[in-house]
Amino acid sequence: MKSNCKIFTAVFLSAVMTAAAPLTVCGAEVFSAGESFSDGTGSIPAILTDMVLPGGEIGTEYQVQLEADTDVSWSLEEGSELPAGLTLSSGGVISGMPQEEGSFSFTVQADNGIGVSSQELSLYVAQREQEPVIKQYELTSGTASINLGIHAEGEQSRKRLFLYNAGTDTLHLSDFPQSRYFDFSYSPIFDTNTDEEMQTGSCAAVDIVDKKNLPAGNYEEQDSFIVGDRTYQGLADAVAPVTGITNGAEKTADALHLPDWLEVYGAEVDGEKTTFSASVKWDVKDCAYDPKSKAAQSFTVTGHLELNEDENNEGLDTAVQIMVQVDAYQTLNRPVIDTRWTRVITNYAMLYLRDLSNEADGYQFVTAKSQKDLKKGNYTAQTKIANSELNQYPELKYIPEGTHSLYCRAYKENSSHVMEYGEWSDGVPVTVKVKTPDAPVVQKVQVKKNDVRIVLNSKGEEPDGYDVVAARSKNGKEPSDYIKVKSGYSGSSKELILRGVPAGTWYIGVHAYKYLNGSDTKVLSKWAEVRKVTVKTSLVTGKPAVKSAKVSRQGTKRNVTVTFTVPKSCDGTDWVLAKKVSKSDDGSYTGVGSYAYTKKNQTKTTVVFKSVKPGVYYLAGRAYVKGYAKSYTKWSKIKKIVVK
Repeated sequence: MKSNCKIFTAVFLSAVMTAAAPLTVCGAEVFSAGESFSDGTGSIPAILTDMVLPGGEIGTEYQVQLEADTDVSWSLEEGSELPAGLTLSSGGVISGMPQEEGSFSFTVQADNGIGVSSQELSLYVAQREQEPVIKQYELTSGTASINLGIHAEGEQSRKRLFLYNAGTDTLHLSDFPQSRYFDFSYSPIFDTNTDEEMQTGSCAAVDIVDKKNLPAGNYEEQDSFIVGDRTYQGLADAVAPVTGITNGAEKTADALHLPDWLEVYGAEVDGEKTTFSASVKWDVKDCAYDPKSKAAQSFTVTGHLELNEDENNEGLDTAVQIMVQVDAYQTLNRPVIDTRWTRVITNYAMLYLRDLSNEADGYQFVTAKSQKDLKKGNYTAQTKIANSELNQYPELKYIPEGTHSLYCRAYKENSSHVMEYGEWSDGVPVTVKVKTPDAPVVQKVQVKKNDVRIVLNSKGEEPDGYDVVAARSKNGKEPSDYIKVKSGYSGSSKELILRGVPAGTWYIGVHAYKYLNGSDTKVLSKWAEVRKVTVKTSLVTGKPAVKSAKVSRQGTKRNVTVTFTVPKSCDGTDWVLAKKVSKSDDGSYTGVGSYAYTKKNQTKTTVVFKSVKPGVYYLAGRAYVKGYAKSYTKWSKIKKIVVK
């Protein structure tokens, strides 16, 4: 490397931010999969643990405590499995050392002796991050790729880019790129580095961290680091005006959405000017804006670039100006959709409203092919969101494949209960590259004891699967407040059974899904027509209790005779002699596996295992109620049996 060369290093950044399956990842719905029931003699427990658990790492000890609002005994729902290497104690501690990378979902149950609640949890296990190795970047022109990995929403991933000064000159690392998704910081490795200065033979690190509070989604961005001379030579681009500011906005730089930084030219490198970011301080106080005026206003705000002393060695004027347009007062302000934060994820758009109307009762979001279609009401997708339910990133779902424009307008309900609408926002182009599956058509819904049977009238292209939910209520045409979720039915299924629904009135919802490009990301259909059903049978909350277990011999054969009691209203019991048992931290048995002998569909209170081979076994039984399928209670207390 030549000692006097100025260096340009481009860095391509990408990250996948996801809540582990089956939570929303690029379009997958988030299900509140708590399942609860009571026999009417007390209160069922409430599970307080978040649905997304803290992430784990392969080969690293993991431990998290599950929480409920009362003392409970914890277990896994039948068929649920923890990631390899982890166990769940009856005290609610998930611990161990994960052995496999990936997104995992499983359902835990909390039993307080009165009722049982269940909750579907998600956990992402990442590859163990290796100790960083300083890679010698010769700091010549070129690109470097950085994989920021995958993490759960609410957490942050961190990676380091190592730079090495292989020349004979002291180098300066410019201001970092202003990124929508990532934060950057400089970390000297040796004491010879100060601030953003790299002396010859020294190494520095750039920490790259994804920003907090980003919703789940895919993020890709190309940014540049400039290594070399930061001498200021002028603005890189003209300062873009700010329009669509809501009348009455505060007289502050933030309220007027003035940029915090601007791109400026630096010294030339290989005959081309470099750029770096410079912060700007705006003199809003002395501008002509009057927040109390209800008229439209246009005015200029003056600012000054904040540069280091050595960056403006020619004493160039650092004054900048920006034009601002404030809209005239309207009863309902014209919303502004911030294009920087609006994006498409599978078949829905997630957007960000820059300015909200203080008088609005809610907002209407639509997509349309053209302005003409917008005026005629020919929307390709639409939704209304009440102001009380509006979050930071509202969503418009089920947008058809193709290119559309996204619009928003505020509305309020007058004293005559008539909707009044404000002006439409400017359109924001969005492109959906996936096809939304057809919504299922429900032919009939039947209830048998605690099972709900849904028969579909399937037409058109078969989906990859269906999600079926039992909800306490519905919001418009969609179920809400789910207590029971069944996912993963094959696309060819015509009959869907939701097992173990507690007594009560429920809203049954079904939607179809297709997987995106062979991934585990779901592209969801609209909900089928929500059906209201009533379940009259109370779930069996008890479990069998072993009274005695005796080993007897008949010649060379050994039999194990078990007598037991069963909970009321059960239809039968299943019993096993297992070879394996799982234990909690206190040594108590929590589950069985590797069944050596089974006895199913027992309707009496005695069961005999015949011709049992010598060995150590673990006896357990569970009761069930049989609707369209079996709905099981928890296992009985597990008993160790030794057959000699």
